[in-house]
Amino acid sequence: MSEDRFKGQANPFVFEGQNPKPQAPGHLFVINYLVKHNIGTGATQEATLAQISTGKNKLIENKKEKYNLTSTGLIQAMISKHTQIASPKVTLKLQEAMNQVGKLKIPLMTGPNTMAQIVVHDKQTMLNNQSTLASSAQLQKAKAEWAKVQEAINVPKVKGNWQGQDVTIKTKWGDHSFTESELTQLFADKIITIDTERGQVSGKLAEQTYKGNKFFGFKPNLPDKAQSEDYVTVTSHQQVSK
Repeated sequence: MSEDRFKGQANPFVFEGQNPKPQAPGHLFVINYLVKHNIGTGATQEATLAQISTGKNKLIENKKEKYNLTSTGLIQAMISKHTQIASPKVTLKLQEAMNQVGKLKIPLMTGPNTMAQIVVHDKQTMLNNQSTLASSAQLQKAKAEWAKVQEAINVPKVKGNWQGQDVTIKTKWGDHSFTESELTQLFADKIITIDTERGQVSGKLAEQTYKGNKFFGFKPNLPDKAQSEDYVTVTSHQQVSK
């Protein structure tokens, strides 16, 4: 064999490839996944999805035709990691075992015994997973967001007499917490000016409606300040030396 054939210079090349982006977990994607693994009937699939995507304790929410985990859903997903009950293969085996028991083809206690083994395994797995929750940056972010939402919802309220009727109002508007003096003026139907992150806002106590529900609270931006005898505008003049 001639050695001349090895004297040429080779030109190296590298093929680059990239896996396709996973499909967004929309409704059809989840249904197809359940059908592929033969998990549940069509009715139970839809009922289960509806159950976990509605209510205060929902696990997922649909945003722009794509499912996203809620804070509660994220916690459950992390705790359920590596559990057998979360495995579609184990779920399928349980369904098959129950069908076989129903047809009297296998002993009656096969199903309960299998479930007992799963519970023992999964209980310890969940306890181990629980210890890792505090180190999850994603969960800490969700926890902070949840605390912020709860703080906005659970604002302390105070009762007082306004225009001859007893009403209850929130002690906070936006990022501003009303002082005792401001609350006294609000119940006296006076206009107050408060400092907020967006600047000064003037307003007074009023009956309002939100999503069909009436409530009493601070209402900013009066339509006509001049018509209110309680409103005073102060203009400051300063001399600027040249």
